[in-house]
Amino acid sequence: MPHTMSHEAYTSDMLDEPPTFTLGVSRLREVEAPDLSAEMDDDGLVWFSTGNPSVQQFEGHLRLAVNKDAGPARGRQLCVLAVPRYMSIADFYRFVGSHIEHVLHMRIVQSENPERYMALVDLDSEDSALEMYTECNGKPYSSMDTERCIVVFVAAVNFLDDKQPAPPSASPPPTGSSPPSHAPVAAREGGGSGGDSLKGTPFASHECLTELPSCPVCLERLDMSVTGIMTTICNHSFHCRCLSDWPDTSCPVCRYCQQPEPDQVCSICMASNDLWMCVICGFVGCGRYIGEHALEHYRDTGHSFSIELTTQRVWDYSGDNYVHRLVASKVDGKLVELPDNAGGMAASKKGTCP
Repeated sequence: MPHTMSHEAYTSDMLDEPPTFTLGVSRLREVEAPDLSAEMDDDGLVWFSTGNPSVQQFEGHLRLAVNKDAGPARGRQLCVLAVPRYMSIADFYRFVGSHIEHVLHMRIVQSENPERYMALVDLDSEDSALEMYTECNGKPYSSMDTERCIVVFVAAVNFLDDKQPAPPSASPPPTGSSPPSHAPVAAREGGGSGGDSLKGTPFASHECLTELPSCPVCLERLDMSVTGIMTTICNHSFHCRCLSDWPDTSCPVCRYCQQPEPDQVCSICMASNDLWMCVICGFVGCGRYIGEHALEHYRDTGHSFSIELTTQRVWDYSGDNYVHRLVASKVDGKLVELPDNAGGMAASKKGTCP
């Protein structure tokens, strides 16, 4: 992985802290393991990715704010590491509780383990970050869960130079970019919010004005100075409260689901390629050129139809051919055969039939 980085953002002052702040880093050391994806590399960096893998994905790393003498340095940026995948965004929102009122921007990113993700949290003050760190670090995710929350302070968040994510059409600048100014546009440009500050100042042209994006759920403006903003792993942003009320785990914009698809393997030999699933009972077996367990399933059960998991084509064992798809003709309404652009029967001669 190349290590050419963009400018560092979210730099925290390395202030001396009480020994209690070593808890987050010490717990991180305790749980460093591939199954948690919470390990740091030799440079003390934790790597992550963000974006829909099927569309566009970005990579970066975060540097923990660690002072060798006093533990993590205080700042207003936190990272919740190794959050279990079964925790939906709505569940995580409820877990954070009252601290969500002090969140300016929360970005969900993917750790190296698909069963875990991380949450980068930018709060409105150092005191708010300290309160969230103190209350949430080491806290069980639920009364019936043995896993505990791991919170660390963040010194910097970086994206790779050639893969810096641009702000989505409905989101603020990404967490890895420079911290946004939370002052209103008029106050930043005119020196204050009062009318006198704008006297004698010509109106800016339309090219100089940028309209705040809207939340896709409630259509209200995404303004960090008013309410917290949540950016999902697929780089779409919403008000925290709107996303917490969303009924499922999919993104309201692109329907990308954070839940990983389980790895499919043959039920007999555990092969991971050339897999076919029985349409009748759901049995997954390998093709006849691997271990022919899908064919054996047909011989044992008489279930004639099997679907190829990669192409979604259906094979008929009794007819020893692919199932032809029929469509209604626009001319007379009769059923006609849909041509097979993928090769149809030719595929069976190439060794792709079950």
